[in-house]
Amino acid sequence: MEEQTLVIFLSDNGGATYTNTTNNGPLRGGKITDFEGGIRVPFFMRWPNKIQAGNNYKKAVMGMDIFTTIAGITETPLPANRHIDGKDLLSYIKDDSLVPHEQLFWQRGNSRAVRSGNMKVIWNQEFLDTLIYDLSADPFEQQEKPAGIRATELIRLHQDWSETLPAP
Repeated sequence: MEEQTLVIFLSDNGGATYTNTTNNGPLRGGKITDFEGGIRVPFFMRWPNKIQAGNNYKKAVMGMDIFTTIAGITETPLPANRHIDGKDLLSYIKDDSLVPHEQLFWQRGNSRAVRSGNMKVIWNQEFLDTLIYDLSADPFEQQEKPAGIRATELIRLHQDWSETLPAP
């Protein structure tokens, strides 16, 4: 059974630093924030003879990829009448040159964030304060970059994505 079972382990979000019972290491923020300490989490997959042991895939993935990955493994057709955000990760982890997501989006209350490649923008929809980071140079989000044209482009991508979502 062990040889035929895919085991997936991940956390739903970063630790709750406000309780003083967790530590997200050098990552800024924690649970209920859009900083890396709140959204970057451990994600492990183990499937003997299907996933090479020790493979360290470094591209950004998301929890919604689990649904699509399991549908692919079980050969379950996805519904044709709705958009599915997740990707089947097995093809991506076998070829490190492939990127499953050009952008990743977060939206919670008035808080918004988008990541495109190594660039990440976080803003508050109500107060319009905007933070932009280059995660390749600053993975711990300590140095905000000026919110210029690139931030505006990423915010527009988020708005376009958000308009495709059904009402809460």
